[in-house]
Amino acid sequence: AVLAQIDQALFDHELIKVKSGTETPEDRFATAEAIAAGAEGSQLAQILGRTLLLYRRHPEVDKYRDRAMGADLKIADVRSEQGDQPGALAMYQDALELWPDNAVARYYAARAAEQAGDFEASLEQYRQSIRADAAATDAGLRLARTLTAEGDAEEALSALSQHLKAH
Repeated sequence: AVLAQIDQALFDHELIKVKSGTETPEDRFATAEAIAAGAEGSQLAQILGRTLLLYRRHPEVDKYRDRAMGADLKIADVRSEQGDQPGALAMYQDALELWPDNAVARYYAARAAEQAGDFEASLEQYRQSIRADAAATDAGLRLARTLTAEGDAEEALSALSQHLKAH
């Protein structure tokens, strides 16, 4: 019954505190291990005194994250098409908070920043896109082109070389 309540609490909240009634440190650790093992997929995050901190990722969190990010990206695309590059960039940033390693979202954020004239931001977003997945976009080519325009031929050549290796 206790494990069922812990399981439901983890489903509802992802991170929960559980008070242990044991007095000795050895008993607390044994209790913590037993509870974590009984709550499938949970992880013992911390033991502080007689308080156990358990974590289990919600099984549907990715579904909601993807929906929210998709909505942000659609709004960003519309703003970009309407010529509102600062607004588009703000929406891309919102999407990237939900999924920071999304190479395609970073690529479009870089393009919006570039079109808005914020070349520092575009360079950073192109670099982040390449780090996330160099083969997903032509961020390496655009980075090389922007660096060339900025007068940094050596780094541009390095970006181009990295792009060619990825493709």
